[in-house]
Amino acid sequence: LPERERFPAYTVKFDDPELDEEPRARLVAARWPRRVDYRVIRPPLLEFWEHADAFTRLVDEPYHSPNLLTVHRVRRRIRDDGYKVVIVGSGGDELLAGYPHEYAVPFLASLLAGGRHAAFAREIAAASGAQRRALLRRLAFGAPAPAAAHPDLASLVPGRGRLKTRPPNGFEARLRGNFGPWKMNYWLRAGNPVQYGIPIETRAPFLDYRVAELVFQMPATYLIRHGFTKYVLRRALEPLLPLPIAWGRRKRGYPFPWREWLAASKPWILANAAGSSLACVDSAGLAARYDSLAAADPSGL
Repeated sequence: LPERERFPAYTVKFDDPELDEEPRARLVAARWPRRVDYRVIRPPLLEFWEHADAFTRLVDEPYHSPNLLTVHRVRRRIRDDGYKVVIVGSGGDELLAGYPHEYAVPFLASLLAGGRHAAFAREIAAASGAQRRALLRRLAFGAPAPAAAHPDLASLVPGRGRLKTRPPNGFEARLRGNFGPWKMNYWLRAGNPVQYGIPIETRAPFLDYRVAELVFQMPATYLIRHGFTKYVLRRALEPLLPLPIAWGRRKRGYPFPWREWLAASKPWILANAAGSSLACVDSAGLAARYDSLAAADPSGL
């Protein structure tokens, strides 16, 4: 095919092999070498601090991770390359039960409640020994309490209040909740300034109302089967993707090298904390415990 008819596809590469999805993206690109114009972006580790002020003004609310800026910079690169629209996968996990830690137990409970014992046995058999024991324990005794914060982190937080609300119970209720106020509401709200501040438009096929209407009419066993989440999507795309991609079991979120980033960002973070007038920021305590927290509980910090 002529170069202009190839589909440009972008991915991000990190040095940490545990976080790097580029080899998997390369597998997909290699499956369609005449169709895909494969482009790799290596974001500088401390890029966040070069753009933090402007980006935070753009988002205009607290956000969950500096990797939101990574998304912004990738889409800015796409726009700089001359493209005005980007296709994204937003909503796929929320619509198709793609979070195993959230959906597995409600799904199994729904099978038992519906008397589908053969399907229940099939799913339990598909789990590894450790996974099977954990699933059965959670079915019998309920979900464990949320993990406690690292003691050093807890000591920096004034008061002992905890957010009491939790996402809805039940498989279908969890799907509806995550596709609405529990997850997608935030992802879409945080994503809007990321793209329109460039500006670039996004197209999210999984958020098409016709796709959502179709999926919400499917039996739960179309979404999870043989231990695989998003089962119907995997079956549909199996002819088009390398098998390790179509049937990969490990669920990865948008990767970010937290430990490395926190270690390199220490001067900026401590300087910002020291200059803060917020009552919830214990700058002296953070400075004293920073290294141990960055190593032991990077996402909590």
